[in-house]
Formats: sequence, structure tokens, C-alpha cells
Amino acid sequence: MRYVTHIEELDDLQFTLKYNIKYFEGKTPLKFDIRHVSGENETVYNDPFNMIQDRYIFRYLRFSCRDIGFEDGDSVFVDVYTSDGT
Repeated sequence: MRYVTHIEELDDLQFTLKYNIKYFEGKTPLKFDIRHVSGENETVYNDPFNMIQDRYIFRYLRFSCRDIGFEDGDSVFVDVYTSDGT
């Protein structure tokens, strides 16, 4: 994961995920959930906006999740799984 940015004025979290296409060959498309945990509350973003770019053997996905308000102690998790749920 690279280029993690939180734009406070827009409550927008942006980041880039890079992976080797050949490693996941036959298992794509990958699915992504982004979980924001704040205290006892958890919000799941099932369809975060993303842009895709392939370069050599790598795929770069740029994500953008809107309306994320961060507090001290909050956590964000990216769950990655294949289309068959593994």
C-alpha cells in the first residue's frame, strides 16, 4: 500500500494498492472491502472508487473512500479476497 492520504476538508481517504498480476492469475477479479473502526463502531465500504493501471507485471489500484471522519485511535483495514471468497 502506498500514497496514503486523508483529505480532511473532504473526509476522503485515498491510497494506492500494488500487486503482482501473475500471482493472482486465474483468481481475479479481486474484491475489496475497506473497514473503518472507531471505538466500538465499524463502517464497511464495499465498493470504494478505484482507478486501475497495469505496468509490466504489476497492477496499481487507486482507491478513494468518502465521508471518513477520523478520530484519535481509529483504524482502517483493507480486506482483499478473490471472486470465490478466498
